[in-house]
Amino acid sequence: MSVEFDNFVKRYRLRIALDDCHDRIVKGRFGHIYTHGSGLLGLLFEARAADLALDNTVRARRRAALRAGFQRHQWGDAEAILLFDPANDTQARLAIKLIAAKRKRVSSPAQLKNLRRGPDRKPHSGQEPARGAAVDPRVPELRKKRPGARLSEGGPSPPAGRSE
Repeated sequence: MSVEFDNFVKRYRLRIALDDCHDRIVKGRFGHIYTHGSGLLGLLFEARAADLALDNTVRARRRAALRAGFQRHQWGDAEAILLFDPANDTQARLAIKLIAAKRKRVSSPAQLKNLRRGPDRKPHSGQEPARGAAVDPRVPELRKKRPGARLSEGGPSPPAGRSE
């Protein structure tokens, strides 16, 4: 367990996953971030050899990382490992962006309040009226749909061969 990795994950609200060796990593679309040791984190870019477009994307992302001062550790045709200092805010943010890592969402106070209210008392979201809510029959979107209800005038006609 690396203190640097834990602080990095907590500071930037990142999701942790386990790799095949059960090491903690931050997964992204183009690679992952892992604990490398000696206070550094590793940024692994990987592309499938058959995917030329992804390979070009990974190469462009490697060049951007080198321009930002990342240390080159291993270099291959379809993958690369670069090292960066998690205390360097510029490098840390760029690493997250380059692998396209997903961050944890932070709920707003209004969202938390709605969760505490429960499903019956949430404000109207435009989908269906809440149970017991008044329905305006003049507004078609708010009309309750009943099973077996007749089709209204001007609506779609019943399928051919069926009479009502």
